[in-house]
Amino acid sequence: MLIQTLLLQDAINKWIDDYDSSKLKLLKLSNVKWKHIEYLITLLYSFYRYIKTLSTTSGCTVHQVWQIYNNLFQHLENQYKEAEYEIEWKKSLTTAIEVAKKKFSIYYEQTKHVREEFYAIATILNSYIWMNTYNSKH
Repeated sequence: MLIQTLLLQDAINKWIDDYDSSKLKLLKLSNVKWKHIEYLITLLYSFYRYIKTLSTTSGCTVHQVWQIYNNLFQHLENQYKEAEYEIEWKKSLTTAIEVAKKKFSIYYEQTKHVREEFYAIATILNSYIWMNTYNSKH
């Protein structure tokens, strides 16, 4: 939805400008708000990509759990570092990313205990990944 909105930015702005309503003009987004949309797309795209891929897969995906979690955690870390350079809306971005990491950690914690061994064995048995999962610096 955000990607479609961004693609239609010029058309949306023109429609609001051409429409003769003061209430509708209040809905026009500033350049900063459009930049927010661009950043949200960047932030959420990795999650979208994994969800889309896993939801269309008919085979087993348990062997990818740790790799996906690690990739997404690293993505959030990278976005957090990038958000620190934003002047106008840094605090709201970093706060949102911290909340996302906290929520994401709740799900990641569920891979421990008995499940941890299950995920580890599934990861090792994957001929594509093998033991490289454990060689990652992350």
